[in-house]
Amino acid sequence: NNEISDSDTNNYVIDQGTYIFGSKASTLTIKTAKFASLSSGDVFKCKLKSARYPSDSPEVVKGMTLTLLSLDIEPTNKEVETGTDATVSCVISGITQQLDAVVWRKDGTDVTSLSGSNYVVSAGTYGSNSQTTTLTVKAAVNTADSTYTCFIASSEWLITNRQTNVLVNVFAVELEDRSVAIGVDQSLTCTISGLSQDTPVTWIDPDNNEISNSDTNNYVIDQGTFIFGSKASTLTIKQSKLENLPSSSIFTCKLKSALYPTYSPEVVKEMTLTLIGLSVQPINKEVLTATDATISCVITGITRQLDAVVWH
Repeated sequence: NNEISDSDTNNYVIDQGTYIFGSKASTLTIKTAKFASLSSGDVFKCKLKSARYPSDSPEVVKGMTLTLLSLDIEPTNKEVETGTDATVSCVISGITQQLDAVVWRKDGTDVTSLSGSNYVVSAGTYGSNSQTTTLTVKAAVNTADSTYTCFIASSEWLITNRQTNVLVNVFAVELEDRSVAIGVDQSLTCTISGLSQDTPVTWIDPDNNEISNSDTNNYVIDQGTFIFGSKASTLTIKQSKLENLPSSSIFTCKLKSALYPTYSPEVVKEMTLTLIGLSVQPINKEVLTATDATISCVITGITRQLDAVVWH
C-alpha cells in the first residue's frame, strides 16, 4: 500500500500519458526483476482527484488484481496400438496471447519435411491463458516407439525455442477368428506384445457384457504372465456354455496403457467364434461282385486331425 515513486526506476516506470480532449491513459510498467518479489493476487491501485474542484471532490481509487503466470508445457504422452493414428499434444499455459510459433520435430527434423501426409500439425488457438498444439501421427508411420519434440516461441516470455518431449509408445494386440467344436472346453487367446507396463485385459461376451472372474460355471480367465512387454490373456469357455451360444458369436478383449492411462485410448479387439457340430457322413456303395470297393466316412465339425480312426 505504498505510493510508487517516479525515482524507483529499478522496479517501475510511470508514464502519466497525454491529456487530449478529457482523456488520457496512465501506464505503470513493472520491471521483470520486480516480479520475483510479487505474489499472484497482489493488488495495484491507481488514484486521482479532480484538479478543477480539488477541495470538494473525492479521491477516486481503482484497484486491480495482478495474476502472475508461469510458463509451463505439459506433454500428453501416449501408448497406442501399432499401426493406428496417434494424436499427441503440448498444453502451453502461462501466456496472455497467441504463441508466435510452434514447431514439431522428430529426431531433430521438422516433421513437415519428413512426409507431409503422415504428420498433421495444429498450432492451436489461444484462450484462457493457454494454447494447445497437437501433432497427429498417421498409422503408416506409427509403427515403433517414438519421441517427438514441440518447440514454441513467445515474445512475451522472450523465448524462441522452449521445448518439451512427447512420447508415443506402440504395442500390438492379436485376437484371431476361430472355428471350434462344441464337444469340449475351448480357449481364446488375446496376445499382446511391445507393452511398456503390465495391464489387465477385459473380456466381453457376445451380449456385450464384461465377463467376470467369478463366473466360473461358464468361463475361466487367465491374465497371463507379463514378460519383456508381452503376455497372452486366455479366456476358456466351458463346454456347457458353448452349447448355448449362437453358431457365430463375437468375443472382445480390451486393454489400456497402464503407463500413460490419462491420454491413451482403449484398444478393442473383436473376434468371431464359429461353433461347429460333429457329423459323420457315410458314403455307401453298390458295386460288381468280386471287384474292389472303396467306401468312406466324411467327418465334419473338427478343427484338427482326428486322434484315431477304426473300421469294424
